[in-house]
Amino acid sequence: MRKLFIPFIILLFISFVFCTDFQKKVVELNQVNFYEYNNMAFTPDGTYCFIPDTFNDRVIRINLINYSVESIDVDDGPIGVYISPDGSIVTVVCAGTVGLAGDKVDLIKARDDSLNVFQKVEGDFNFSYYNNVVFSPDGIYGFVASNNTGYVYCFDVYSGEIISSIYLGLNVNYLDITPDGSKLAVSYNVNGFANIGIVDISIDDSGVSMDVNSIISTGTVFNEKNVFKFVKSGKYISFPLTSNNKIAIYEVDDGNLYKEISTSGSPIRIFTGEYEDVGFSIIPSTNSILFMDFNDFSYFEKSYSSYFSEDSWLVYTPLLNRLFVNATGSNKLLELDSEDGDEIDSWDLPSNPTFATCNLYENKIGFLSIGDNDFTLLYKDYEYVLCDVKSDDEHDTGFSFINGINGIASNVFLTPYDSDGVEAGNFSFSINYFSQYVRSWTSFNEGNSLPYPFEGWLKVMSDKVFLKGFSMLYRKDEEEMDGYVFKRPSKKLIIPSIIKENISSTKIFIVNCNPSNAHLKLKLYKSNGYPSNQKYENLNPWVKFKLEDILTYFDVSLDDIENGAYLIIESDVPVVALMKVSSGDEKMYLVNFISQDEVLSKGIFPHYAVGSGWDSNILVSNLSSVGETVHLRFYSESGTLLKDTSVFLGGYSSFYKSVNYFLNLEDDTTLTTGWIEIRGDQKTVGNLFFNYNDGLFTQLPLQYRGSTDFFISQIAQNDYYFTGIALVNDSFGDATINVSFYTEDGNPILSYDLNELPSKNKFVRLLSVDPFDILDQVGGFIQIKSDRPIFSYAVFGNLDRFISAIPSQN
Repeated sequence: MRKLFIPFIILLFISFVFCTDFQKKVVELNQVNFYEYNNMAFTPDGTYCFIPDTFNDRVIRINLINYSVESIDVDDGPIGVYISPDGSIVTVVCAGTVGLAGDKVDLIKARDDSLNVFQKVEGDFNFSYYNNVVFSPDGIYGFVASNNTGYVYCFDVYSGEIISSIYLGLNVNYLDITPDGSKLAVSYNVNGFANIGIVDISIDDSGVSMDVNSIISTGTVFNEKNVFKFVKSGKYISFPLTSNNKIAIYEVDDGNLYKEISTSGSPIRIFTGEYEDVGFSIIPSTNSILFMDFNDFSYFEKSYSSYFSEDSWLVYTPLLNRLFVNATGSNKLLELDSEDGDEIDSWDLPSNPTFATCNLYENKIGFLSIGDNDFTLLYKDYEYVLCDVKSDDEHDTGFSFINGINGIASNVFLTPYDSDGVEAGNFSFSINYFSQYVRSWTSFNEGNSLPYPFEGWLKVMSDKVFLKGFSMLYRKDEEEMDGYVFKRPSKKLIIPSIIKENISSTKIFIVNCNPSNAHLKLKLYKSNGYPSNQKYENLNPWVKFKLEDILTYFDVSLDDIENGAYLIIESDVPVVALMKVSSGDEKMYLVNFISQDEVLSKGIFPHYAVGSGWDSNILVSNLSSVGETVHLRFYSESGTLLKDTSVFLGGYSSFYKSVNYFLNLEDDTTLTTGWIEIRGDQKTVGNLFFNYNDGLFTQLPLQYRGSTDFFISQIAQNDYYFTGIALVNDSFGDATINVSFYTEDGNPILSYDLNELPSKNKFVRLLSVDPFDILDQVGGFIQIKSDRPIFSYAVFGNLDRFISAIPSQN
């Protein structure tokens, strides 16, 4: 039987836990003047850094790969830059140097070579030097406070249109938003004292509404430099009582004081873990840092010999368990253990270091020194984990990487580990700029002396460039294959699992990709929400743990879990995990574990198929102890709302239902397709499972964030294989989309412009039909760009068989 390795692609999150030490690079910026209120922002992948240059009316863009420096002209007095969650849009708060009104928020496309402002948010604004922008979790809306008008404004990040506003009070200043985007907090000055306004946010088809929830009177003197933070759960807000030498923790819903923490001096800022319930505050007057645990609200304070100031800043890297603090008064950078505060290392920095930031993957950390107008970068290689690699007489593993950065080649280093954590060699190759590298384990083994047969996992390191990639497992003698996505290692992983009577094997793989032991806690929640017994595992460094049988391991029955159980894994160090499910005839599908920090209250399934031999089943789980109502909206491809319904889920419980259970279609001979919106009161996690006549084929995870720029990393289109793509516009405006096809070497095949895909519409095509008409292309990749965030996935099959459906990489 013919066998073709068909890659498919999803976001390749990164682990840095086994990197070498950071290296340092100082970029001297000539004819630039930075100030203590200037910040900077990294794109999440660490490709670019943006810094406002206030009195030259421009924004500096530094390429963090080759250190080239470019400038972008903006409006009068840029004082802060803030990047949308997907890294596509830079918002620039321009406070002006004259007058009390006419300020703007300029919008820049972060990756665009045109280096210009493409839209502006304009109104009767008057910004202060400490006004900032925060974003809704999907990155579509931005929020900014206007200091002198007293209003908080919500604007569309892509059109610049002001959607709504709400009045709080004069001198409205710093903003923060809860991780789920349901609440906004803003500080403002009332007779010299600081108040906090808590605002409820509601986003639906009618737009965005904002309503005051509560007002907190802090009793501390108002300070524009104060930075406060929501606790991750959103139930509390932590605020520095600068003039009272305390940290206050308030209950958000009623504004009551929950706890006060006394400090040795005047705290200026709160720093929190974006995905972990911990917090930190610098106390400049005593050169100390307060460490807080918001799970039990314990805390301790630790002093250091280096000198802090009000301009000192802190970066927390949870994957590394590190704090990086710029000791402004000593021109030092301190690297601290985030759990006990012990000093691990230090670096000299140029004079008067102020702001500090980090990219999402924690391999690039930047510092701004306003004394010398220099930018300092600490950097490591990118690292990836292929969780399950198997190659023998019956099985093989494929992998593919795309270098999507123009003009930069990347060296890639592979280190395979067997299941016992024993290193099995080191190998390398190079990926040219804007090209693809795709191999099976067997084909790559030719000339590289890879271990064979082999079962284990693979560590991948790339210099300079954040690669896109995937892995696939398949049988050599059958057209049974499925791919799995790489996820950023996490300390808390969730898998929405599904086990049915026709499933004969369910395995869990967990990889400890750390040089230290991983202590795991595993808890299986049954379909009714009740947990099974907790299990504990200790994994040695580099070891892959294989859980062969869920039923036996947790001592549960099939009835307990076949309709929507899910598994939570907690670890003291970041790990990666994968579930492999097989039926009796070795049909297989793979489900990636989802990091807790990926889950939001709203998600999209960009495809379903019912009728003509097809069925689709929805699995949704409530991760909260509180019951929630899950809202489901089923759309046709033309955007028609076919069904708007809801299901109540008790705490920790799940539902597993067919799409036709909701649509109630009587004609099972006609194919009905479309897409689904899932919205919950709490965070929800889910998968959609595709079935064809002879059983289960593959699954599609719930997608939480759209994108304006993403890749599909393989094309397999000829007389034997087919590839299809689908694009869903869930936003409230028309989307203009470009779809470009490239060979493995990056040579263009075809570019197609899809103009103004209407709101709620879906575009779906096989590559073999109009408008693409690609009939014979195996290998290569697809890049999709849009002027508004959209959702996408790719489908692969051969002849009359459906092989896999995978979201594209955003």
